[in-house]
Amino acid sequence: MALHMRTTKIRFKFQSSSWRQRRKMARNFLAILRHSLPLALRYCAGRVACPASFQPHPVGRDFFGLNVASSPTADLEDYHFERLRELGVTHVRTDYAYGSDLEPAERWIDRLTAAGFDVLIHLVQPSSQAARMHEPACRDAWADFLRHVFARFAGKVRLYEVGSTPNRQSWSGYSIEDYVAAFLIARDAAAASDAALIGPNVSDFAPYFMAALLAELRARGVRLPYISDNLFVDRAGQPENFDDHVLHPWTRRLHRLDVARKACVLDTLARQAGMGPPICTYVYWTINPDPSKVRRRYVTEEQYANHLVRYFVYSAAAGHLHRIYWGQMSGFFKGLIDDGARMRFDPPAVYQRLLNEGNAREYRKRPAFDAYRALIGQLAGSQFVRKWAAGESDAYVFEFEQAGTPLLVGWTKNGAQAPLRAILPDRPISRILDRDGAEQAIPSEIILTERPRYLLIANYE
Repeated sequence: MALHMRTTKIRFKFQSSSWRQRRKMARNFLAILRHSLPLALRYCAGRVACPASFQPHPVGRDFFGLNVASSPTADLEDYHFERLRELGVTHVRTDYAYGSDLEPAERWIDRLTAAGFDVLIHLVQPSSQAARMHEPACRDAWADFLRHVFARFAGKVRLYEVGSTPNRQSWSGYSIEDYVAAFLIARDAAAASDAALIGPNVSDFAPYFMAALLAELRARGVRLPYISDNLFVDRAGQPENFDDHVLHPWTRRLHRLDVARKACVLDTLARQAGMGPPICTYVYWTINPDPSKVRRRYVTEEQYANHLVRYFVYSAAAGHLHRIYWGQMSGFFKGLIDDGARMRFDPPAVYQRLLNEGNAREYRKRPAFDAYRALIGQLAGSQFVRKWAAGESDAYVFEFEQAGTPLLVGWTKNGAQAPLRAILPDRPISRILDRDGAEQAIPSEIILTERPRYLLIANYE
């Protein structure tokens, strides 16, 4: 039985007729109700302290991450390694799962750590076993795998993400109690090492599931240094849009859940549970394989690049996410690089992607690759200063400071155009860099569009 949110209704779909599975899913529902409803009522009554958004804070160099799978061949591995160097990203996440050939993943992780990359290993349990954590054989297999991985990467990797998409039971196999059991086994296996565990890798924005999972973990003495969520906002279209798939379309102006507010909700849940700040471990938009056809929730390559920059900048300014791992580096439908392989993974790559596909000679960098490289170069290690505009006339302008130089990042949404002088009338601009980092001539009037730009301020006081 799987739990689904459809507008204001929660409905159940039985995937197994076994009494044990039905009981687990009933417990899922009761756990969600028990932990989410009181928190929601306290929130509505103003008794939940929500962290402030858009306050001055540093944007660490570790804010920018990337998902990169291992490769079956040496030339494909070399290609991805060189592209990581070119991007300037230092934090990467890669999947590691038993029941498959681990040699490419181990070779890849060894190479990354030897080169100084900070690696987050995503530990994926087979769904067939994740759904049967009440069975000693499944528990023992999971524990043996974990002891192997913690010993194998001791002194090389410290951060591990346990489990995958527990709120997508049809993919992962987990019920809430299965996931908690799996996490406790991981905690025990990691006790003798310096490994730090994060989770629960909830997919999409499902605060009711996150609240229940964090409460159940906390009740068993678990304190996470970070909570993890695959914070997608693609169903809302642009990252700044209010998501009309939460509750009901007519409520979107009430909850105003864009990417910044969604991150704030996750940050609030983490604080309420005594956990560390949230990390977004997987996010992307899906690229339309046939631009001649308009498809809902699909974007062009240009839109993909624009949305990537806007998602990162808006999230960095809001200040609720500790790090974002974009995913994937390569992929026909979702990657910074087109691998030419029209692969549709089942279950989806957000659950698990173990190997890159295709031939490195046929790979093609998309505009998003250069956009991400420019973004890291401009904002990594900066200081967020203030918000000048966020939603006013569909214009978004945020000020950062990089090496003592004030830097604005600005754009619009919904195809709007906005003159910068209407937002900052007294800030002369000394340089303009486009979304991909190329220098642009300074026009007599600077007009913001959907394509983000970096504006350096002159004579700033």
